[in-house]
Amino acid sequence: MRTLILCCFLVPALLLSSEVRSEASTDKSNKLSILVDKVLIASTGWNVEPWIIDDVVDAGFNAYIPRRLVASNNESIPEEQLKKLSILCQKKGIKTYYWMRGTIKTNKNKNTYTPGNFTEQLLSPNSNEYWNKLTSDITQAAKLSLTHPALEGVFLDFEDYEPRHINATAFHYSYEDEIVQSFSTQHTSLLGRKNSLIRKQWLSRSENIKLKESFIRFQHESWQQRMTLLRKTVDSINPKFQFLVYPFNPSRNKSAPFIVGNGDLGLPAPIAHLGTEAAPIIYAETRSYSRPLSPIHGANSIISTVKDNTLESVTSAKRESPLALTLGGLNPLADRDKELGRNHEPFYIPNAAIAMSEIADGYWVFYEGLNFQDSLNKKYLSSFAWANSQIRQRRWQAAYTPINGAYDWSSYFSKLPAWSLPAPEHQPTTSPTKVRKNARSKRIWLRGDAIFIFPSSESELIEFTVSSRKLGNRNTTPAVCELRLRDDPDKVVHHFQLSDKPMEFFSQKTNTESDLILTCASGQRSVSVDSSTGPYGIYAGKPVRFYQNQEPLHLAVTTSTSDIVLTIKGSGREQAKFTLQNAYGVDISQHSTYMSKGSHATIWRNKLQNHSQSGLWKVIPAPLDSLPFEDYSIKIEAGVIPIFYVLP
Repeated sequence: MRTLILCCFLVPALLLSSEVRSEASTDKSNKLSILVDKVLIASTGWNVEPWIIDDVVDAGFNAYIPRRLVASNNESIPEEQLKKLSILCQKKGIKTYYWMRGTIKTNKNKNTYTPGNFTEQLLSPNSNEYWNKLTSDITQAAKLSLTHPALEGVFLDFEDYEPRHINATAFHYSYEDEIVQSFSTQHTSLLGRKNSLIRKQWLSRSENIKLKESFIRFQHESWQQRMTLLRKTVDSINPKFQFLVYPFNPSRNKSAPFIVGNGDLGLPAPIAHLGTEAAPIIYAETRSYSRPLSPIHGANSIISTVKDNTLESVTSAKRESPLALTLGGLNPLADRDKELGRNHEPFYIPNAAIAMSEIADGYWVFYEGLNFQDSLNKKYLSSFAWANSQIRQRRWQAAYTPINGAYDWSSYFSKLPAWSLPAPEHQPTTSPTKVRKNARSKRIWLRGDAIFIFPSSESELIEFTVSSRKLGNRNTTPAVCELRLRDDPDKVVHHFQLSDKPMEFFSQKTNTESDLILTCASGQRSVSVDSSTGPYGIYAGKPVRFYQNQEPLHLAVTTSTSDIVLTIKGSGREQAKFTLQNAYGVDISQHSTYMSKGSHATIWRNKLQNHSQSGLWKVIPAPLDSLPFEDYSIKIEAGVIPIFYVLP
């Protein structure tokens, strides 16, 4: 019988979810399910046809948005096609929205968007030209909605496709002449700075911080006023006309204050002014386009994380506008799981759609990444029909239903090797079987997915601390970790998230042969085991990504080991060398490799003939000369147990 004691952890996101989830959605009776289509419509040459609407209705969606209509561009609305679309949707009892860009291309130098040291070929959100064009297109659609009631509003796409964008979402604060001249009627000190980069750098000086804040507030207030005026103009035509805004991702859009506001200065999202009680703004969320966790996590954990992420987006949207509606976002193109042999297959997506709809006001799908003739198209539409049926019947537990064995995690974890060390002919200084209290591990930072194995102990107390840190200055989501028993891998003993503070675990094992497995999906972070009372292992049967690590990696070599085969791959223009030492610390071989942008992996095959040094051998990584050395991965291909052992 096993007893596990876990303590010293805080998970505020989970506490929040239990309190808020039941009240997250403002619309309990009718969840939105929207298909934004680039697959069906593309097969007709971007011309809407009745059979497309039939397929959409059969798949259970209650709104359809073609990503493009014939002649759709920034210059004019294809009114006849939009009328046809609205009539077909109305006949089938579903809604539609007109897809249009929230950005407007321009070839002029005047009124261009200039967020810093470069200019994008977009009209600036501070220019009258931008707002006049945007208002003209939107009011045209609003007038059309009066005679075609299936047309609910517009889908505003604010994704920044320009090659030099500073963020995937438009817009950031801009420094072009028009806004600077307006602001400088009050603050003449900025007038003499003619270049946008000079203006930005000058305002960023410590002595000018207050002036920069005033400039930001001025620009922010200007956006709010223009949004309010646009809403009033639309209200004069159709007060129920809605704005659906994309992309919304509060965890990543910090450099797009046009959409999410400026939390540092307490400035609300300007875009929220497009919503009213009669026509709430709808946010199309993108955070869960792809699986939030890696294949090392099971279905329950993936769906629970989808719910937590959706709740965070809903809470953020409600904070900006209490009337706002939020839709979880899905994208087949992003749902790729090559490691388990599945690419684009519809396993995660329908489950996530149900989970999102329980928390939010529904979900939307950016349907792209496959051909209409692809057999996966029928699979997706069938899986959406199932998911939408569950949503209509409020069967939220269906989100955890495995589909066609898609979540066969027992099989995945059964491939992990048990903890095993050779009987060493040469005993290491630190015995790998002796437990030492409060031992400090050599920090080995890992990126991406990491699987740690802690050996079974019939009566000893195993204690370890694991940490995470972000890489660079990015706004990153926490690393997600799970603790499991190797002999019962489907059961998650504990699920937790790691930010910048360490989390400690204490585990007591009694009368068991099973190892503990700790899995961490770090995303844009790195993770490490900081301390442990005994040795632990890093599973290397799949590539292990190390970050700035020069600590030795131990291999369990026996007298029957004939060769050791490793695959090494780098990231960036780095050169590195790796030294293999036997259990006595004698160099056996050395491998140097030029890691050019991570474009290729090199095979390091170590032939061992007539050796007798069983025990823990070492692979010692080091930079080559004084060249950069940060990221590399190693996979144990053959010859030894695919575990790197770490001694405290």
